[in-house]
Amino acid sequence: MRLRRRLAKANLQAGIIDVDPGEQTALADIEQYGCHIVHVLAEGTLPPFSYSVGIQRSSGAPELIAIGLKRPLAHFILNEYNRRVRSGERFGAGQLASGYPTTAGVWPWDSEADEEFRAWQPLLETPEDHGAR
Repeated sequence: MRLRRRLAKANLQAGIIDVDPGEQTALADIEQYGCHIVHVLAEGTLPPFSYSVGIQRSSGAPELIAIGLKRPLAHFILNEYNRRVRSGERFGAGQLASGYPTTAGVWPWDSEADEEFRAWQPLLETPEDHGAR
């Protein structure tokens, strides 16, 4: 990490790329790993979320967002997705979960899911959109 920051600073000082250090770090991550991950903290009743940047550029696969997960888990999921698509695996509609269940197996779209659980995992689509579940 320190090396990347030193390289980013050297590039900026040399005028190679006219971007701020955060953007330079993101570009370096995309170059080295195929993506950069941005984490956004929870705010009020809104859940935290993490999303990839650069996967489409590096492998042609769609970017991914993880909503309502703790940072380490979201980071792992996004990196694992990136690793798999960089190795050539592709995911069709409905193959990636758009939510996760409680420990009792209740999904956010199930009628028994409480409102707080649903709010923490806003659905971008429903399983019925792709014939799942």
